[in-house]
Amino acid sequence: MFKFNKDFKDLKQVEPFFKDFEKECLKLKEKNQYPYNDLFKGKIKGIKGEDEERAIFLLQSLKRKKEKEKLKDKMITGGWLELTEEVIKEAIEKKKKVKLSAKTTCSWMTFSVEKTLKPKYFNGKYGLMELKARTKGYGIKQFEDAFCKLV
Repeated sequence: MFKFNKDFKDLKQVEPFFKDFEKECLKLKEKNQYPYNDLFKGKIKGIKGEDEERAIFLLQSLKRKKEKEKLKDKMITGGWLELTEEVIKEAIEKKKKVKLSAKTTCSWMTFSVEKTLKPKYFNGKYGLMELKARTKGYGIKQFEDAFCKLV
């Protein structure tokens, strides 16, 4: 039986229930339904009572974490590098461009960024700019799931 340990960052506390959660996710996907937390209530063995909603929330977080890890493994296996200041510094030193594959979010929307950019050091930080741009650019912290290749 699940008992919440009052730590939302501790995803290991829901690991034993993840396989049942995944099965329920697949059932919802087959029905073309979005996996809202309420749709899991009463369907995962060992999770009932006052901590059920917390457990489902943690399982959703664990699912997102595993999906990110899977994406990272896929990209690195495909020859991509994680976008870091060190990679941009290396691109500047080698006079290379950066082929970027990432996501970015504004207040209400997440969108994909797939383009080749030039590396730049500006205002004490490493970032990226459009190829023909002379001003304005992207800080690397604004990207999520950001991977790159030096070209």
